[in-house]
Amino acid sequence: MVSLLLAMSIVAASGTAETSSTAHLLHPEDKVGGTRVEGYPALWWQWVNRRRWGAQPFQDPTGAQCALNQAGPVWFLAGTDGTDDVVRHCRIPDGKHLFLPVITMAASAVPGQPRSCAEVKAMAAANNEHVVPVEVTLDGTPLDIHSMRMAGDCFNAYANASYLDSTDGYFPSATDGYWLMLAPL
Repeated sequence: MVSLLLAMSIVAASGTAETSSTAHLLHPEDKVGGTRVEGYPALWWQWVNRRRWGAQPFQDPTGAQCALNQAGPVWFLAGTDGTDDVVRHCRIPDGKHLFLPVITMAASAVPGQPRSCAEVKAMAAANNEHVVPVEVTLDGTPLDIHSMRMAGDCFNAYANASYLDSTDGYFPSATDGYWLMLAPL
């Protein structure tokens, strides 16, 4: 059994330490800011891809860039590419929901290699069809993520990528994974 420990220590903007023991997990059908939770994986990938490779949020080793491009009621937290353990420190404003990946994959068409929506969905899902049991704990409390697997409609993961001349060749994109949306801590 593979175990993933998700430990969070949140410091509110006011500078007081808060723990997440009273936080609760929202489910895919719940809404935050008028959007169903199951719609946030596509928004998260668009947030990740706003920056060039090498400067993307999951490549930030310390969390120093965690506030870049954050807006609205949900604060996105970056995962990793799975190759390194990281410890990040991030100051999150009060009242924000937190959205983060546990395990996620994305697939996109690329210029010169068009793919159908069904093809990118299958590519994104392939890894998650074989996920070993995962345990997520938050402040020592286990969270049931079995109902948190989300794979939505196709979207353009590069829609906000201003560093690209055109994002047309990158459509469609798809994502599949296990995500956490936590109510404000």
